[in-house]
Amino acid sequence: MRLIQMLLFIAMVVPFAHAVDDLESVKAVLRSPRRDWSKWPWDEHAEDLKSRGDAAMESLAQLLTDYDLGYEAAQTMLVIDAVRAGPLIFSSMPKSNRNVQREGFQYFNRWIEEGKEVPFRTAMHGAAVRCLEADTNADAAIEALFTLGLTGGKSDFSLLEKFYSKGSLYQVAGHF
Repeated sequence: MRLIQMLLFIAMVVPFAHAVDDLESVKAVLRSPRRDWSKWPWDEHAEDLKSRGDAAMESLAQLLTDYDLGYEAAQTMLVIDAVRAGPLIFSSMPKSNRNVQREGFQYFNRWIEEGKEVPFRTAMHGAAVRCLEADTNADAAIEALFTLGLTGGKSDFSLLEKFYSKGSLYQVAGHF
């Protein structure tokens, strides 16, 4: 009986401890100083983390709502694998900060405008609606409105009318 309890304990604790180690090592990579100033920091981070596969993406996704590391995590995820990153970034919204929101919407809005396939347009649309309903401010709100225009339909008119009644986009975005 003791042996079974010990095995169960190990089976439950070891994966959790490993996940904590992964998260802490990913945080260390994101905080590391740049080695090559001709590259963006997230390009270096992606080089350091890409070989970790799913574990790195899972840890980066956990950091999307982190005020200090969320933007770095999002940018790094987009470099590693944008198609896998998109749904994770959009599911973090509106809890992620406005920089994560703005970059996520802007990155994939460009894809749509260029005619590239975005297999998670529904997730993207849902994130835009959630962010706008949560009164996301500044440039993230503008990008969310663009996203709504690129991914939405007639059912979005009532939400758009709400923003129209507020006045200009600058007022919507919290500039005034």
